[in-house]
Amino acid sequence: MLAIKSTPVTKSLLSLFAGISLANPAMGQAEELVEPRLIVVVSIDQMSRWLLDEALPFLSQSGIKRLMREGVDFAACAYKHANTETGPGHATIGTGVACGVHGIIANDWYDRETGVLTYCASDPGARPVGYEASPAHGPGRMLVPSLGETLKAERGADCKVLSFSWKNRAAILMAGRGADLAAWMDFADGEFVSSSSYVEELPAWLREFNRSGRVQSHFAKTWEREDKDAAFLGLVDERPWEGVDHDRRRSFPHPIDGGLENPGPRFYDHIYKSPFGDQVLSELAKAAIIAEKLGDDDNPDLLYLSYSANDEIGHIFGPLSWEVRDCYLKVDHQISDLLEFLDEQVGKGRYSLMLSSDHGIGPIPESLRAAGEDAGREPLLMRKIFRVADSAMRRKFGSPPAGQKYWATPSAEWGVHLNLQALADRGITKADASRVVASALEALTETTRVAIADDLDWDEPDPLLLALLAGRNPERSGDVLYLGRKHWIASTSRATHGSAYDYDRRVPLLVMGPGIPAGLVLEDQASPGMIASIAARLLGISAPSPACEQLPGSLQLR
Repeated sequence: MLAIKSTPVTKSLLSLFAGISLANPAMGQAEELVEPRLIVVVSIDQMSRWLLDEALPFLSQSGIKRLMREGVDFAACAYKHANTETGPGHATIGTGVACGVHGIIANDWYDRETGVLTYCASDPGARPVGYEASPAHGPGRMLVPSLGETLKAERGADCKVLSFSWKNRAAILMAGRGADLAAWMDFADGEFVSSSSYVEELPAWLREFNRSGRVQSHFAKTWEREDKDAAFLGLVDERPWEGVDHDRRRSFPHPIDGGLENPGPRFYDHIYKSPFGDQVLSELAKAAIIAEKLGDDDNPDLLYLSYSANDEIGHIFGPLSWEVRDCYLKVDHQISDLLEFLDEQVGKGRYSLMLSSDHGIGPIPESLRAAGEDAGREPLLMRKIFRVADSAMRRKFGSPPAGQKYWATPSAEWGVHLNLQALADRGITKADASRVVASALEALTETTRVAIADDLDWDEPDPLLLALLAGRNPERSGDVLYLGRKHWIASTSRATHGSAYDYDRRVPLLVMGPGIPAGLVLEDQASPGMIASIAARLLGISAPSPACEQLPGSLQLR
């Protein structure tokens, strides 16, 4: 596990609150906290703060704006780690720590023990429940406890923890171990499923939800743009660099049928990439709240929801498309509807809702190039990284031992893993090999930062290198790390994420509920890991990990 220097960030959360200062004296002295009966944590996949700010004037007063009006807006929220992908982000939301600590360093990473790429939510100790798949999914790759696990350990098994998303990794990595249920979509059958990490069989209410045809009821519906012309001014509906989905269209309206005559796997993938998928998730959340009686008693419960549509839409059409803007408007309606439901079902002042995202997104590189900016894509960058690294080592050390290579894996997304056995057989130290590789990568125009992982230090003044360090786990990360140039991507997706730059790391963090000051905007440094810290404080439990983010001194919980 990553060794953290002794800094305020690493202190136990419970030792911090005696010294928290009052942000606004007009609020009066701190009072005993009113414990929420239910905490709902919402992740809107791929919601960049810069895009939210652009859409904000056109959102309703009863959704995201209500969270801002009645709660705290962490305006400078950004992930500490550079590994801005779905798995790492959702695990940070669930555990309160950067991915170098919780160990989910990417959606997939190289496993030195098995010698293969490992999926972040694969779990050899689990079996599928409600579907057939191999391998099964579960939280077995996580290295630290989640907030839900800590809640159950300290407050008892009667506290319920549930987590839902269309993506298995989103639901699983927020819930962590010990949750009552994490469920996600089986795209083969259009049903929400789980694993033996949580249940032996799907609960009756979820089986009924699957049988109800909620997903299939959206078959052949048409995704129409919101009737708000002002919300789309300055955006262009169809641009040559956008991609297309199953409907083969770049412009509205979008028929959602997967190109099929009846519901099937292509349709389930198609609805997942539309606002109708978010609507289904909201319906599932309501069904769970009613069936599981979440927030009905004095045993506090946790509900995690990850809305996935925006991520898929952003990858296809790009963040400055009509489709993404429309998705922001429609997911805002889902948040508004969910808040209204919670007001009635749980009661105003008896629940908290915390909203963030797993990562952001940058513009389509071709759109930036058309505007004269330095941007582009290098889909074969990782191959080039290895070719250059291998050539440099061969020039310096000669050929590797027969049948071996100097590097361990052809995936260099999060660094170059050296083949330590081949180095040892040639009498080459890891440090010497790392220096040769780092020097070769620094000479590339495609890289802007290169670091030998073992040499990174928390006293490093460069924020980009600190982001690499925050995302580094010694057992899982590469030996030589690098960052590509700003607005250059190594992907065939029209737009993507995965960098250390602000457009990928800066995301919203909005917190509303009992004990939370209303209408407060904080510019303090924060990350989505703050969710676990605030929730733990409100629930009167320990932080899931000593490395959890401390609350800023400017936040006074009442």
